Amino acid sequence: MVIRTDADSVKSVRLVTSIEEKPDKLYVLDHGIKRWVSSMAALESIELSLSDLEYISMEELSAYRIGSAIVRAVGCIEDCKNFMEARQFLTKNFTGYGIEFGAALNPTPVPISCRTDYADYYSADEGCYADYSGNKGDFVPVKFATGLQEMAGIPQDHLDYIIACHVIEHVSQTVQALKHSWEKLSEGGTLLMAIPHKEYCFDLKRELTPLEHFIDDYENYCISKDVIHIIDFMVHTKEDDKPVNAMDIYTSCLRLLNGGKVDIHYHTFTEDSFSRLINWFASNVYKWRKIEIINRIPYPGSNEFLVLLTK
Repeated sequence: MVIRTDADSVKSVRLVTSIEEKPDKLYVLDHGIKRWVSSMAALESIELSLSDLEYISMEELSAYRIGSAIVRAVGCIEDCKNFMEARQFLTKNFTGYGIEFGAALNPTPVPISCRTDYADYYSADEGCYADYSGNKGDFVPVKFATGLQEMAGIPQDHLDYIIACHVIEHVSQTVQALKHSWEKLSEGGTLLMAIPHKEYCFDLKRELTPLEHFIDDYENYCISKDVIHIIDFMVHTKEDDKPVNAMDIYTSCLRLLNGGKVDIHYHTFTEDSFSRLINWFASNVYKWRKIEIINRIPYPGSNEFLVLLTK
C-alpha cells in the first residue's frame, strides 16, 4: 500500500503487493522520497486513511529514494515504546532543511514538511555496514560523504537541524564534532543526538571516558591516541569466551596509521558524563542557547539516551 502526497498536499493513496515487498506495507511518497508508515496509529497521526488506496508498480515505487519512517505519535516521551517513537517525539517541532549523519537503514522520523539530506563517513561496504546481508539499496542515499567531525562540503550557518544517532561514539575527536555542528547550524538550529549508554551496550566493561580526556583530545590531538582507543575497544568489548585477537588489533592500528578508517566506539558515555562535557564546551568553545539531556527511557532493548542542543 502506498500513500502519496504532492506539494499541494492533495492525497492519493496507492496499494502495492509484490514478492519483493511485504504485502500491505504503507508508504508516504513526497518530493521523490518514500517514507514507510510503521502502523495504523502512525497513519492516523498524519491525518491520512486507507480510504484513498490505489495501486502502484514496484518499478515506480523503487524510483523513490528512501526517507525516514513515520511512526506513532505520543503525548509524552515516557509513553514511547521504541527508539523511533522517542526520536520522533524530539523532532516533532523540526522545520526546514537538515542533515542526518549515519542514518544507514534507520533514518530518524521528522515532520513531512522537513527536507533531510544524508551524510556518512562510511560507504555501504565499509565499517559496520559491510556485514549487512540484505539489500544495500535499503540504505538512505548519501549526499555528503563526510563524517561528523569533518562536515566537508556543508556551508556554515546553513542547517535548521542536524541529526546524529549512534554517531558521536564513533568519532575520535568529540569536541571537534560538536564545534563543527554548532558552526553548521543556523541561529536557532538544533542538534539531536542519540548516544549509547555505556552500561547498556557492549561498552559495559570499558572505563567511562573522563572529561579531561575529551579536552586533551581537542587541545593536543595526535593519531597515536586513536591507536590506544582501538586497543581499549578491541580488548574490552570481545566476548568473554574468546581470546584477544592480537592480529586484528595490529591490522586495525596499521590501517588507521596508514590513513584508513577504523569503525569502533572511541569513547564511552553516560548522561552525567555527557552533561559535564557539554557544559565545559558551552563555557570554553561555543555556548548553546538550550541544552536538554533525556535519560535513557526503559522500553525493551533501550540502550540510548537523547541529547537536544539548540544554537
